[in-house]
Amino acid sequence: MKYDFETLVNRKNKNSIKWNLMDKRNSNLASNNIPPFSIADYDFKYPDVLIDKFKQYIDETLFGYTQPDDNYYNSFINWVIKRYNFEIKREWILDGSGVVASIFNSIRAFSSEGDGIIIMTPVYPPFAKSIVKAERKVIECGLINTNGKYTIDFDLLEKQCANSNNKVLILCSPHNPVGRVWTKAELEEVSTITTKYGVLVVSDEIHMDITLEGHSHHIYASLNKRSLENTIMLTSAGKSFNLAGVTTSFIVIPNQDIRNRYNDYVAKNCKTNFNAFGFKLTEIAYTECEAWFDEFLTQITYNYNLMNTYIKEHLPMIKVSPLEGTYLLWLDFRALNKSDKELFDFLVDVCQIYINSGDTYGKSGQGFVRFNIATPSWALDAALKRLSLNISKLNS
Repeated sequence: MKYDFETLVNRKNKNSIKWNLMDKRNSNLASNNIPPFSIADYDFKYPDVLIDKFKQYIDETLFGYTQPDDNYYNSFINWVIKRYNFEIKREWILDGSGVVASIFNSIRAFSSEGDGIIIMTPVYPPFAKSIVKAERKVIECGLINTNGKYTIDFDLLEKQCANSNNKVLILCSPHNPVGRVWTKAELEEVSTITTKYGVLVVSDEIHMDITLEGHSHHIYASLNKRSLENTIMLTSAGKSFNLAGVTTSFIVIPNQDIRNRYNDYVAKNCKTNFNAFGFKLTEIAYTECEAWFDEFLTQITYNYNLMNTYIKEHLPMIKVSPLEGTYLLWLDFRALNKSDKELFDFLVDVCQIYINSGDTYGKSGQGFVRFNIATPSWALDAALKRLSLNISKLNS
């Protein structure tokens, strides 16, 4: 490949949350050039053009109060048109300081204390945390696990949406952590049910670009007129280009009434200034780094195939959920009959594999592990061999 995805950027003592958490637990790992496989960012080198263009921007500007220009918004609009054949109008876009912050604002703006907010579990932990922090009720629509592949329980979803106390569905698309890329038919059924009962869909699509071959992401707002008029789309370049730390995101609201209500809430409660670094990095990524990103997807596919093949051949007691999207592999360790703490301790302390424990994604994640594969393939291969070498010790 043209770009380098086999050099590990060791982020020990470089203010990385992911690396700091691993180092706090086991300081030997990073010192031995072993990366964490946990939080959803990655340790690949950036493409040169991103760094060079950003350095040029830094050399030519100051960092006072900042307002992005049309180049920023058009970079996102054109990216979506090219890759998804869907045109987002400029007036639909509001500025966000991160998807999680926008989820919290959406919950507060479109529900009242005590109302129910529906989430499809197991799911990204900040969904439930945002609901609880906003003093709303977490309504779990548990996904159906059939031999590792997860599907939506539409009967349960309809029952929950029919309850007038439940005001919002937070949709994770693609789904973190189970790796599903929802089909158009699945999303249309979500649209039919939520529209029927007046439940607003807040669609977290931050992983939308990271879909593996054979799967296509469908932007929820693009499905039909119903979905267009009943959604808040949240996304950013954060996952695609490893820019989570610059807290810049897009809030796409086609419906003017919903957009005005969201704007009113933010203006009254949490108006913030724009990130002078984030918008320029986002713009450069979308306009200059597509070739790099396409090779990144090739690397993720290679890494997934490496993991899946090795586990099936050497670790058959572990079940792999098919990875359709994201770079987060969902692994089922329940056959080992260990508690989540026992499993985590074994993986980190014995196998030197620092991961995310599945129980943090809800009760249905107990016995599972989320494994970030956006790292050099040699690091994955070494981790698998350490696991294979030590797994017999777990029951000894």
